[in-house]
Amino acid sequence: PPLHFPSLIVDVIRLDISVAAMFNAILTYASISLVLFSSDAFVQNVQKKAFGRVRIGRSQESKLEQSTILDTDTEVTETRSVVEERARKAKQTWSTVALQETEDKSVILPVDDLATVYNERLFDDFLATKGTYYVNGLGSCEIGDRLCHPFEAHGYCKSLAFDGERNLVYTSRIVETPLTVKERRNNRMEARGVMSTVADFGTLSGTIKNAISPSERDTANLVANLWPPPGNDIDPVLITCTDNGEPYALDPRTLKTKGRLVD
Repeated sequence: PPLHFPSLIVDVIRLDISVAAMFNAILTYASISLVLFSSDAFVQNVQKKAFGRVRIGRSQESKLEQSTILDTDTEVTETRSVVEERARKAKQTWSTVALQETEDKSVILPVDDLATVYNERLFDDFLATKGTYYVNGLGSCEIGDRLCHPFEAHGYCKSLAFDGERNLVYTSRIVETPLTVKERRNNRMEARGVMSTVADFGTLSGTIKNAISPSERDTANLVANLWPPPGNDIDPVLITCTDNGEPYALDPRTLKTKGRLVD
């Protein structure tokens, strides 16, 4: 059959992109392997020399150099203990806050039963206020069997609505961007983003998967702004977005995602 040049060109472009992505993945894998081959002893030696130069300054006396090395060993040990303690606290935080199950909910909370009151007058004035406070942030960092970076977790918007009668209505809902809907439906990460991965780098196949995976995660997990402000004739929408994605419009009362703001 005769050749269809438009389709042939498309196939060539696709092949070229695939080959380029594969070479990029192989180079990435090789770079990571070189980093992994760096020994702990080599790192310690570099640390000692660096600390030694800082402490010795311009003096080259042998006694001072020996004492500097001893001080350096102590500082390296102390530095390592500090790093280990920070890692322990980070792991504890990661396993509690960042992995909390994300749920859509709406509940009425009696503030009198929840708060510890130190000033009755100020507390009464506070509860007489009517209004809604919105806050947006990350949902669970666990997507399927993988963990994503907190900056790239799904958006999880909350509202705290005070009714002026000593009650608080708490509402929370996942911001349903196309990526969020797809990942929650398939129960797996579909895009690696900038700081996350869709597969482990320990294998060539995993490295290739990360190389060809989309580098953007549109999750709308940062701001939550009501627009236009109260007092206008136009029905407001709650605008959420992230720093590198589309803004989305939410219903201010239910927090249900209406769609992209431009739609």
